Amino acid sequence: MKQIAEEAERDPELGRFAPHKTKVSRLDEAKAAHQPNLRWKGKTSGEESGS
Repeated sequence: MKQIAEEAERDPELGRFAPHKTKVSRLDEAKAAHQPNLRWKGKTSGEESGS
């Protein structure tokens, strides 16, 4: 936490574009709220459990 605070004092712009080392840099939360990507996988005929 101290290192983050020191970096924020040295270069405030650095935090605006964080995270830096992930596959997806920033999620568009407004788009996610308006256009959700919802998926549901139900059981297929081969996966049914029964007696």
